[in-house]
Amino acid sequence: MSTMKRVQFAVSDEMNHTAASIYGSEFCPNHPSYKVVSWCSTHEISICMVCFKLDHAKCKGVEPLEEAIKSTNSKAELKSLRQRVEETRNIFKRLVKDRNHNIDALENQKDVLKADVKTFKERIYQHLERLEYRLEKEIDLALDRHKHKLEDQIFEYNQRDGTLASLYNDLIHINEDSTENHTILFLKEANVVQRKEEEFLKGDVGSLKNINLQLKMDETVRKVVDVPTIANVKMVESYPTNPPDLQSLSKDDKQSESMLIKVEESVKEYNMDKFKFVFERDIDIKPTFSTNALVPEVTGGMILPDGRLFVVDKVNKRLLGYTAKGQLAKETFMEYEPYAMTYLDVNRFYLTVPSQLCIEIRDYGALQFSERIDIKHHVSGISSYEDTIAVVCENFGIALLDHTGAMVNKIPMKGNKEGPLHLLGKTICYAESKKGTIHVLSVSGEVKFTTTVKGLGYVQGIAVLRDSSFLVSRSSPGNKVTWHFSPDGHQQALREEFESFKSPRSIVYEKKLKKLFVANGVRTISIFREV
Repeated sequence: MSTMKRVQFAVSDEMNHTAASIYGSEFCPNHPSYKVVSWCSTHEISICMVCFKLDHAKCKGVEPLEEAIKSTNSKAELKSLRQRVEETRNIFKRLVKDRNHNIDALENQKDVLKADVKTFKERIYQHLERLEYRLEKEIDLALDRHKHKLEDQIFEYNQRDGTLASLYNDLIHINEDSTENHTILFLKEANVVQRKEEEFLKGDVGSLKNINLQLKMDETVRKVVDVPTIANVKMVESYPTNPPDLQSLSKDDKQSESMLIKVEESVKEYNMDKFKFVFERDIDIKPTFSTNALVPEVTGGMILPDGRLFVVDKVNKRLLGYTAKGQLAKETFMEYEPYAMTYLDVNRFYLTVPSQLCIEIRDYGALQFSERIDIKHHVSGISSYEDTIAVVCENFGIALLDHTGAMVNKIPMKGNKEGPLHLLGKTICYAESKKGTIHVLSVSGEVKFTTTVKGLGYVQGIAVLRDSSFLVSRSSPGNKVTWHFSPDGHQQALREEFESFKSPRSIVYEKKLKKLFVANGVRTISIFREV
């Protein structure tokens, strides 16, 4: 078995002289005791008599050494040969330099690729966390839905049993031998009640059943779990379009340098021309308002996992609830202007009230107030993820609360103003409305990057998509101002789906349903579905 090693060495002039001295010797290198006497042009080598007899007897190009020397111009041959050897050595030096460059580039790429793998792993982990959270919420929702149904049935059974208990109590106090009219009339009425309950039970007893809450794993997920690898590592070599010849390589110029083989460095870019998510308009909702009311101004909204939609109409101080099909189901008016809302659990939601320096907790059923969390700052954008709530506090920064309303962390931001906010995993995306500045930071307060939205007007909405890219709406009448930003914020492009919008405002993305809520101007709310 042979072992290959990468060896780097330099040959000195002294070593060159020593190496060259073995050529042109009058003694045969294979048979040192014999002098060379002939030149074999077939094998281009000087040979002795022994060599001739053993290996070169049949060669046609063998001639005496004296004849071979006479036919050679030693001065010209020496000059030409020196030049050719020097050029060839230059080529080897250039190739060594190029291969070392290849190795350095590969080492750099190795670190980049390992960082990519780590980032990809973190994204998968964050996505699994989101899936786990959504599944837990869905389980809670399914349990609550069936639990309420069963509790209603239990309530009805207890009522019916209570009626029969009262009836039975009266029956045990009646004299069996009584023939009085009122007793007979009571018995007839009691029979009617009992018969009705028996008829009810005939239909309901058959519904006795076991109810199990099951979780059916998606087949796609099963396949992913069994995947043996998530990527293939391979070496890709690229060659020059016009390969250099030996003459150009032997020269020390920039042109030949550029023609050498290089290991191309990979360039990672988010392709803004081919969006990963395309949205198609599903339904349009037009908030109602009386002749005495002001034109609605939607500053916040929320899509529940079951498809229901809730809207904040700031200027009219009201909250609206819609069915999954866009039909108005609930409406309630407030004393003060609300700003934004976010999901809390299957029964309640958070609502920011800027002028009152607080967050309200309200129920979905009647949209009524139940609790108040005092913040002591002018609040605006709000978003929740699992048990963490992030809320924008003007001239203070961002406050992070737990589900009880207790502050667990604060991210100071000097002189910050109101604006929308979205919390996803451990990342916060927050836009200052008037400045048009977007801040992307971690829940620990580390700033990942800051960027600015192009155009005029106020930033009214921000929604993070499943690949961590995000949409930003900037209200500017007459302009197309729904921007799509790459995950690192370096690239932005307009979305064609929203070009018809005159002034997009609040944006909300519901990942489970793959639906996007966009307040189009002041009169229309459009729901898009991801296709």
